[in-house]
Amino acid sequence: MRKQKVRKQGDIVFIEWIDSINNPGWNYKHECTVEVAYCQTVGFFVGETEDAICTALSRNCQEGVSPFADLINIPKCSVKNIRNL
Repeated sequence: MRKQKVRKQGDIVFIEWIDSINNPGWNYKHECTVEVAYCQTVGFFVGETEDAICTALSRNCQEGVSPFADLINIPKCSVKNIRNL
């Protein structure tokens, strides 16, 4: 088994992952497709659990204020690749 990289809060990461696609409203049979969205996210690593990885779009370096903004939690089952930048 491959050794998992240890990341620390604030590291900049690049994540390639798969997301679901929603086709709202009524669709004719010929309009129905089975597909997924291939996504890429670059952000500040906030943390992770057994199930998800959390990144932030912005980081505040000022003492005494909330350090991260615009969080996204990506399910690990959707992640295809992750690396530090």
